[in-house]
Amino acid sequence: MLLVKKINEDFAGDFSSEQSVENLNSVLNDLQKHALEFHLWKNENDDTPKVCFSIAHNSHSIFLKFFVEENEIRANITKTNGAVWKDSCVEFFISFNESGYYNFEFNCIGTVLAAFGKNRNERTFLPEEVLKKIETQTKLTKGSNRFYWKMLIVIPIQTFIHDSFQSLDGIIGKGNFYKCGDELSQSHYLVWSKIHSDKPDFHLPQFFGEIRFE
Repeated sequence: MLLVKKINEDFAGDFSSEQSVENLNSVLNDLQKHALEFHLWKNENDDTPKVCFSIAHNSHSIFLKFFVEENEIRANITKTNGAVWKDSCVEFFISFNESGYYNFEFNCIGTVLAAFGKNRNERTFLPEEVLKKIETQTKLTKGSNRFYWKMLIVIPIQTFIHDSFQSLDGIIGKGNFYKCGDELSQSHYLVWSKIHSDKPDFHLPQFFGEIRFE
């Protein structure tokens, strides 16, 4: 079970404010980090990226930050709802009831894909005007032989257009967190809540973990 801590109702304010973003980054940096500890469908010699995330909310938005270390970066997709999973990509899937789940996928330059549906095949993209409400910020550095990048993501409650709740307070959902890179020289698939499948597939809600919003 993942408990999403509630932060000050007035915290973050205007995301376009540099000070507000700095404060939000500071809070998420200090929160508990959750590792994507399961590297699935890997070959014996595959490199394993190191990935963790922190998460919080303020009733009206989800604040999510990924911390990624990997050998290779790919960032070719720039079109909203494009094939971002081919790039260096982090993902957040969440459902609030049995009607379906949302998948939010971001490559390392912040291009977003998001959809809703019951399974991999029955999905509808979220409209671009909705996705424009999502804010991202990425910081990328390169070491001697590794890339290090951090992505801050703000997902407002208005993004969940297939649900009608007015606040995240006390909400219980199910979800998962992922890192992938299908067209890197070594593709990889890291998950938070372990999946049991013979082939790579993140669209298996039966393996979602419980997510509780404080």
